[in-house]
Amino acid sequence: MSFKIVIRGVAYLVLAVVLLAIAIALNNRQYPPAGALQAEPSSTADNLDAELARCKALGTEAANDAGCKAVWQASRERFVNGNKLYQDRAPVSLPPASNEPAGGRLSSPSNRAGQPQ
Repeated sequence: MSFKIVIRGVAYLVLAVVLLAIAIALNNRQYPPAGALQAEPSSTADNLDAELARCKALGTEAANDAGCKAVWQASRERFVNGNKLYQDRAPVSLPPASNEPAGGRLSSPSNRAGQPQ
């Protein structure tokens, strides 16, 4: 084995260790526990789940049951609107950079009137 090959292998190993150390240092933030991010199930969700289980137990007769139809509709709405946890947050708006106009990068239609399209 050549001395040059050994030096190259050691250099690659040192580079890998340095990159790993940098990645660990840059990702040194405290993450909240997984349980803190989950929403607390409400009692209405428990009631809805119980009614869904009742409708499942009914089988094909549930298709004619008005209560099951209402529960299925509520379940669909819960599925589609499941991100309500985040709807109360306002979108983050950043101030414009010092080299950008106040309106951002996009120009208004009045500014583009003289430009060919």
